[in-house]
Amino acid sequence: MEDSKGDAGQPAVDRLPLGEEAWLTEVWNGKAADGYPVRLAEVLPTGFPCYLRLFHPYVAWGTADGDPAAAPRTTWEELAALAGVPFSRHLTEADLDPALPLRNGEHEYELWEGEFHPVPRRSLFEHLSVRAAGPVFFYFGLGAMVSGPLLYRAACDAVDSVKGVAASDTSDPDLKGPELVWPPDRSWFMYTDYDCVSTYVGCDEELAGFVMDDPEIEALGADLGDRLV
Repeated sequence: MEDSKGDAGQPAVDRLPLGEEAWLTEVWNGKAADGYPVRLAEVLPTGFPCYLRLFHPYVAWGTADGDPAAAPRTTWEELAALAGVPFSRHLTEADLDPALPLRNGEHEYELWEGEFHPVPRRSLFEHLSVRAAGPVFFYFGLGAMVSGPLLYRAACDAVDSVKGVAASDTSDPDLKGPELVWPPDRSWFMYTDYDCVSTYVGCDEELAGFVMDDPEIEALGADLGDRLV
């Protein structure tokens, strides 16, 4: 362990030497010919009963840098209905572009990118915390490119505190992430690609049901053969 941070009343966040993340990052060795992964199987581990695609919400244009909780949001399902296309796990941003509402000739919504939106993320981690007997691991990879990958351990519901420590360690107040989160028993994982518009979860059927039933989270079942979106 390198150090432990946490102000009075704040959750403790331990920065760790790299290594624990290898069971997930080594999956990334299977790349597409151009060096970028195309299928979920190229970035996600096998063996989980359920895989979920969590859709990053669309937020009101120009509000992405403000208070996420205050920004109006709309869902992929609502936009799919406007576009006249099925709401499915294969849906892409390009499918919805024609349906984005316009105001004064400009798009009314923009897609939240780079990390899972803080509001549904809070709900997600409430569910994940139930399946975490103790601290879990948080990994920042591409988002911490300048400083190099970072690994932390903290309570599952301390994701905001972990982000704060990582932002301080990288001197990047706009740091995105974490990209990977998982418990020591590896019973579930969360994966967010810095360049994608979805977050993915591997877990058991019961946990998947809780996540999919949460009104704050827009999620559908996924398959390892699906394209990374």
